[in-house]
Amino acid sequence: MSNDLRLYHSAASPNSRRVRIFLAEKGIAIPLAPVDLAKGEQHSDAYRAINPRRVVPTLVLEDGTAIGEVPAIWRYLEEVFPAQPLLGSTPKDKALVAMWERRAELEGFAAVMEGVRNAAERLKGRAIAGPHDYDQIPALAERSRLRVKTSTPTSIPVWRKPPMSPATRSRRQISPHWSLSILRPKP
Repeated sequence: MSNDLRLYHSAASPNSRRVRIFLAEKGIAIPLAPVDLAKGEQHSDAYRAINPRRVVPTLVLEDGTAIGEVPAIWRYLEEVFPAQPLLGSTPKDKALVAMWERRAELEGFAAVMEGVRNAAERLKGRAIAGPHDYDQIPALAERSRLRVKTSTPTSIPVWRKPPMSPATRSRRQISPHWSLSILRPKP
């Protein structure tokens, strides 16, 4: 089954990294199709046919269905590969995982990306991911610095799992390729 799937991703994409970590944690190996964001491959006609929003990651199923957005990809993989559930096994656990994932995304990830996308020189004209071009707003980068400083969740529960097997550790060749240094306060 896993060979019938294909994950379009970028090594430089934090969202792609979130899906690759999920795959590694579940012990799922699927074919990866790299999309070079630096070269603008996400804007090509070929990739636009896969994901009209022109963002990564995108999981393509054997019937050609394309699933974008990290939580949707996670949910699909969790349902198809139910062994070793990562999104909870009881209704309460599932709700708590969804709540904390959403909070981490809104209060952490979104705050960081708002700053990066509005401050990085290479993202001029691409302040919002997706099919449309948007100019950067420097004030949003400043607001991002404040959001990151004051909104980082401190009470996210630690989910205890059994120790990682050597096979899982060897699959962990996941590097973020980006830095939060752009959000550090200016001297």
